Amino acid sequence: MSSGEEAPRLRRTARGKRPRYFSDPATDRLLGMLMTLIGEVSVLRDRLDSVERLIERGDPFTREDIENFLPGKQAEAEREATRQRYIERVMRVVQNEKEEKTPMASMPPVAQVHRQFEEGEL
Repeated sequence: MSSGEEAPRLRRTARGKRPRYFSDPATDRLLGMLMTLIGEVSVLRDRLDSVERLIERGDPFTREDIENFLPGKQAEAEREATRQRYIERVMRVVQNEKEEKTPMASMPPVAQVHRQFEEGEL
C-alpha cells in the first residue's frame, strides 16, 4: 500500500445475535463491559511491566522501546501467572455462584445492585 492509500476499514462489530447468558439483557451488557475492561487493564499491566523492566536495565528508553519490548520466557510466565490471578479475582463472584450451583438468574438485577452500591450497602 502506498503512502497515499487508506487502509481498508474493518468491521468493528460481530455479525449475528449476541450470546445471552442472563435473563436480564442489561446484565449481559454489563458483563460485556466488564470483560472489555478486564482486557484493557490486562494490556495496561503488561505495558507497565515492560516499562518497569526497561527501567531496571538502567538505560534511557523511548516510547518506541516500550512498544517493541519483547519479554523473555521468564517474564512472559510471570505475566501469565499475574494475569491468571487477576482474572480469578475479578471472576470470583461468578465462580462462587457456579460452585454453589445456584442459577445465575437468581442474582439480583443490576439496578438493585447499583442502588445498593449508591446507598453504601455494598
